[in-house]
Amino acid sequence: MWTEKVAQERVHLTIPLDSIGSMPSGASFVKKQGRANVKASVGKENGKDVIYIDATCDSLQLLCLYYEDQTKKLARQNAELSNTIKTEKEQCSNPVKVAILSFIVGLVSGIIITIKTRKK
Repeated sequence: MWTEKVAQERVHLTIPLDSIGSMPSGASFVKKQGRANVKASVGKENGKDVIYIDATCDSLQLLCLYYEDQTKKLARQNAELSNTIKTEKEQCSNPVKVAILSFIVGLVSGIIITIKTRKK
């Protein structure tokens, strides 16, 4: 888990009250500081004048980028380990085959030695 903390960021937007009344519909005040953003705008909802306040902070985006990077690293490591295991499996012989082959070679060697010693 990511233990590094993302520093808190704040933004303060000051709007004079007399400015709000004179703003046309759709106009907005916007302020950004670091990763923090705020937007205040005037509009209409159900025929009434309203003020919309939207605030965002991209700290979550930093966390997502970190985990995306970690996922890529782990996927790369997983692929490398899979290739290593595959290579090692190909290099390892089957122990049953080795035992049978050793038995046959020993049997044939014994027969050949027996034949050669009886002929003398």
